[in-house]
Amino acid sequence: MDESKYKNAEFDARLEALENQPDPPVPDYVQLTLSLCPTNSAKCGWTGWLLEAAFRRCPEALKTSTGDELMSAITNQTCPRCGETVYRSSVTKTFVPTSN
Repeated sequence: MDESKYKNAEFDARLEALENQPDPPVPDYVQLTLSLCPTNSAKCGWTGWLLEAAFRRCPEALKTSTGDELMSAITNQTCPRCGETVYRSSVTKTFVPTSN
């Protein structure tokens, strides 16, 4: 019996390695921006928070807006409801994850 999750041995091996990391990289903080879908509210009208960036603090200053390491993260500016490009407001907040 094939125990493969996705019937692709290379992908399954990468997924297993990712899920079994002893210390997966976690951002020290993220920036979220309040955004809204510009489509007619009868069609969509979604408003919510989108991920702007994820950072990990590092001892040496890097060439980023914060001087910290920019981590890989999905930062698509796409409405999760209808798929249109959203408008990002000027309201951006920084959130620091708790240790749990």
